[in-house]
Amino acid sequence: MEGGPEPIINTLETYDFVYVFFICSTGRPESSTDWIVDGKPLKEGVKIITNHVNLSNDKYEKILLDYRIVDDINNIYEELEKQLVPKIKAITEKEEAFEVNANYTGGTKSMSIALALLAIYQEGWDLQVNTVARTGTCQENCVYTANLLLKICLCL
Repeated sequence: MEGGPEPIINTLETYDFVYVFFICSTGRPESSTDWIVDGKPLKEGVKIITNHVNLSNDKYEKILLDYRIVDDINNIYEELEKQLVPKIKAITEKEEAFEVNANYTGGTKSMSIALALLAIYQEGWDLQVNTVARTGTCQENCVYTANLLLKICLCL
C-alpha cells in the first residue's frame, strides 16, 4: 500500500467483501504502511482506510511484513505463504462457494509480484488490480470477478 490509500478505498467501497486482509510493511515509521489501515495519520489529510469505509475490527486483519524484506520477492512470498495462506484456508474450508481477490494495486513491485505468484498457485484465487484510463487504450477502470458467496479481499 505504498502511496495513498485511495485505490484500496475505491475497491472496498465498490465491492462487498466479507473479509479483508491488508498486507502492510511495518517496523520503520517513515516507510511503514500499517498505520494507513487503522492508525493515526502521519500526514495532514491522509485517509485512514478502515475509518473511511467503516470497516469494523472483526472484518479485517493486517498481515505485517518487515520493512527490510519489502523488496525481496522470495522473502515476501515465503512470509505470505506462512502468514496468509493458512488463514485463507481456514475461512474458505467452511464455505462451499468463495472467492479470494488478490488486489496487487499498492505496495512495492516485489510485493505485487509475490502476491500475484502466490495467487496463481492457490485454488480459487483471482487477481485484481485497480487502474486508471490511459489515453489511446481500451483499458477498464478495475478488473474484478464476482457472483460468489464469500468474498475476501487481499490488499497491498
